[in-house]
Amino acid sequence: MKQMAVDGIEIAYLDQGEGPIIIAAHCGSASHKEWLPLIEKLGPEWRVLAPRGRLGETEAIQHLAGAKPAIGLACCAPCAGN
Repeated sequence: MKQMAVDGIEIAYLDQGEGPIIIAAHCGSASHKEWLPLIEKLGPEWRVLAPRGRLGETEAIQHLAGAKPAIGLACCAPCAGN
């Protein structure tokens, strides 16, 4: 997990792979781990940024990482593993 500070708040996020960027967010009752099965299927050809925190942290990661995502995903725990 990488970390960054946004307005004095530490945000932890997963940064995995290379290539077109996917930002994978989740609701407050889930975690970045909900996306691990998808990340494994995508392989190293896609760069996935997945915040450990809530959906609102995604914009901060996109801004500070200079990310221009090819795809943005958002899901709550019940659907992410399917």
